[in-house]
Amino acid sequence: MAQCGLLLIVSFCVLFTVAQPQDEDEGSALIPIPVERDVKYKLIGKSCSHTCGGSGSRIVSPQCVLEGDDGEDRIVDISLCADQYKPPARREPCNRVSCPGRWAEGEASPCSSSCIGEQKVDVYCSQEQANGMIMRVDDTICERDSFEIKPRETRTCGVECAEYRWNYETYGECSSKCGPGIQTREYSCIKDTRLRERRVPLSECISRGLPHPILTRSCDPPNNCRYDVTAWSPCSATCDVGIEMRTVSCFKEKQSNGQAKIEVVSLDDCARDFSLHKPVTERTCYRPCPCEIPRWEVGRYSDCPVSCGGGPTAYQQRYVYCQCTLRGRTQVTSDSDCAGQEQPADRRDCGQDACPCVYHRWVKGSYGDCSRTCGEVEQIGKKERKVECICYLNGVRTVANETKCDQRSKPRTAIDCYPPVCPCLDPHWVTGPYDVCSKACNGIQTRRVGCQCRSDNRRLDDSVCLRNLQSPKPSTARRCNDSCVCRDYHYTTSHWSYCSVSCGEGVQARNVKCTCERENIYEDVKNKTLCEEQIGIRYPDEERPCYIPCPCHYEYDVSPWSQCIPDRCNGYKTRSVSCKCNSVKADIRHCDAQYLRKPGEWRQCKQCSFRWARSECKQNCRRRRRVAVCKNAETGETVPDIYCSGQAGME
Repeated sequence: MAQCGLLLIVSFCVLFTVAQPQDEDEGSALIPIPVERDVKYKLIGKSCSHTCGGSGSRIVSPQCVLEGDDGEDRIVDISLCADQYKPPARREPCNRVSCPGRWAEGEASPCSSSCIGEQKVDVYCSQEQANGMIMRVDDTICERDSFEIKPRETRTCGVECAEYRWNYETYGECSSKCGPGIQTREYSCIKDTRLRERRVPLSECISRGLPHPILTRSCDPPNNCRYDVTAWSPCSATCDVGIEMRTVSCFKEKQSNGQAKIEVVSLDDCARDFSLHKPVTERTCYRPCPCEIPRWEVGRYSDCPVSCGGGPTAYQQRYVYCQCTLRGRTQVTSDSDCAGQEQPADRRDCGQDACPCVYHRWVKGSYGDCSRTCGEVEQIGKKERKVECICYLNGVRTVANETKCDQRSKPRTAIDCYPPVCPCLDPHWVTGPYDVCSKACNGIQTRRVGCQCRSDNRRLDDSVCLRNLQSPKPSTARRCNDSCVCRDYHYTTSHWSYCSVSCGEGVQARNVKCTCERENIYEDVKNKTLCEEQIGIRYPDEERPCYIPCPCHYEYDVSPWSQCIPDRCNGYKTRSVSCKCNSVKADIRHCDAQYLRKPGEWRQCKQCSFRWARSECKQNCRRRRRVAVCKNAETGETVPDIYCSGQAGME
């Protein structure tokens, strides 16, 4: 009995735990809820996948909820609803409303330039409808819904046509003030876009294959540098050998305001000028010491340079010097200290014996002048030269008897020469008779005119007569038969040439001549006006246009799109499509026969929105199911199901 009473008390007083909605990763907080409250399953959905448009959906799943005092349901532990029917989770559409308008861009016109230019862009307001279709709407919708300003209808296009080049600064000063040096300069990479120029990293010029810039060059300032020296210092020794020293400086002469100015520069600058020789800064000096015992000393004779034959180099030499004994030490002193003694000879002859000659050859000299200075035509003179037999021995040449040389190879001693013709003292012009006239009418006669020596009838160059005579050269031609009258004018034409082009419009040409007859001889007349007056007919054309049909290049040509034409709820634009051949209109069948891609003649510009709906129930709906039909969302008209394909199902 006691146990039973305990159970009864527990049934009224025990508290159930209720789960508060928390995040999935956190634990459920338990709150006490009286057992009398109703719990039930309720389908609760998550957030929608889209905020607008025709593709938003969400998943609704069953949750165990407890009805609160304030009328709001609270999610509790699912075990409290274990004895109730649990509906299945499903996906349902959500937020199927039209989206706010947004700006979109359509087709763009061609760029106005191959470089940086502008193009027009079709900017319009686009809106996704509740059925998921994207429609072009009035701009006021975007102005109302969008916080963005309408994009510009023109934009920059093309590519930047830039030219890259090196830019050099001026060369700096020469590294050397005297003699060859080096000049350097700075450089940079310039990008020229026709609109402006600016400096860019050097790598941009290098990556485009520009030749590496030349940054240095040799320089050679004017040779106006010189060395300057001071006087030699006193000898460092008072007796015997010492050293004398002096200072060497480098000076550069400059012009400043028209006056010469001397500038002291580095010795290295003078050293770069190879035409200057740096003076020595030290030299040996000698101060004679009092000599106690002077005497002449001699060295050994050198070897004789020749073994025989003598000559200017056949002698031997030796070194002769005065030696002094001073303080027990011998040293070379001045020759004046031994002046009281006879000086030994320093050279002697050697190799004076005659040498046998073993090599002989002919040696020829140059030809002299011709034996005649001038003469008559074909008179011959003589030129002579000296030919000797020479013996070579130890580099010395001596004249030997001619019998020692080979007589068969002896060079000639004389040759013939032809002196110039003696100058003419009495030149004059000689003329011949005139030839026959070249034409029966208005012809020319010619004759020979030459310069001749009167004393010997020699033919001379015309320049001799022109130089020595006061009269000019007589005429070599004259007119003849110039009294004839020209008659019978007429035109002569050649055939037309081929057209100047292989196809299209060109030019044909021909030769036209006007001739007349004078004493049975026809001659050309250059005066076109005279020919037209004499013949009475306009001068024939020398050129005329020609045309050769070119091979046809067929292509489609389209007109601009028309304004949008409404058709029930759908609108469309149209345009005409034609065929042209080389920019000339042709039959459309020619383009069709080329298997070209034919442009469209219409396109949609307005669309309706469609939705699924339930059909009306004609009989008892409890026994007969209703079906889904596709309807126009604006007019409610039933349309084929194809229009609702891709739409979500009925709610």
